[in-house]
Amino acid sequence: MTKDTQKAGTADTDRHAEKRPNRPSDKTAVKKESEPSELGPPAMVNDKQGIEKELFNDVREVLNIARNKAYAAVNNAMVEAYWNIGRLIVEKQGGADRAAYGNRLIEGLSRQLTAEFRRGFDMTNLRRMRQLYLMIPNDGTVCHELSWSHYRLIMRVEDPKAREFYIGESVRSGWSTRQLERQINTLFYERFLATRAESRQAIAEEILTKNRG
Repeated sequence: MTKDTQKAGTADTDRHAEKRPNRPSDKTAVKKESEPSELGPPAMVNDKQGIEKELFNDVREVLNIARNKAYAAVNNAMVEAYWNIGRLIVEKQGGADRAAYGNRLIEGLSRQLTAEFRRGFDMTNLRRMRQLYLMIPNDGTVCHELSWSHYRLIMRVEDPKAREFYIGESVRSGWSTRQLERQINTLFYERFLATRAESRQAIAEEILTKNRG
């Protein structure tokens, strides 16, 4: 082989070497895989997620408290408004001897209020507002802790003493409307009276036995 031929072969080898891309070494690949991600080490990521979750829970609690306060304020205002509507209806209707006129008055009022305020002022609801005033003629006794739904359930109870009992227990025990309805349906007031009567009877018998001894 001549020297010119050897030189030509060497040149071709050099050209192929230039075209072939450089492959990263195993050390370089291992080094890249071991580099930390942009999110940081796992411990730091977990801490960040924990702080965000805690912040979210705190903010959610603040919003829920605010919503509950807003709902309570609106509810109190509406119960007072319904009581006042009931008062106005009673005052305009007059006595029981004007029942026919009273019904026409409620019918006309319902029609006008529904036309302007849409929902919530049908004749049934207006009669309930009237009943609320008759049940609680003193504005100071309306409990702000109870909703209109509470009062609607209590108005179903015919016994005035039972109504007072359910109002007091609802406030004292913080009954929801579902709990109140269950207590009314299971005659909680009557069972309470029976239990108290049994206790009084047992005490009376105990006193009588001691006196005999």
